[in-house]
Amino acid sequence: MLVVSGKDEVSEFLTLAKKLILSERWVQPFQDDLNVLTLIGLTTMDVRDILLQLEITHYCKGPEPDDDRQRPGEVWFFLMNAPDSVVDCTSNSR
Repeated sequence: MLVVSGKDEVSEFLTLAKKLILSERWVQPFQDDLNVLTLIGLTTMDVRDILLQLEITHYCKGPEPDDDRQRPGEVWFFLMNAPDSVVDCTSNSR
């Protein structure tokens, strides 16, 4: 089922997410994710900078339930162009 949120809800999510990122209370990537980042030439600081640049216009869909039973929560989907590549947040390598 496709879940689409309104601009206010997306804005609230981005505000909270950016606050957590800036306070360095964001979740570190899994090893598989780190391997992909290395493969495409990005560091975790690059990802941090990209996430801080997200705007409402990058929103795709969500929130949807996270399929990680050990860390329940929501997954939000955004898509934006990054320098020399496209970072597609809809892909899940776990």
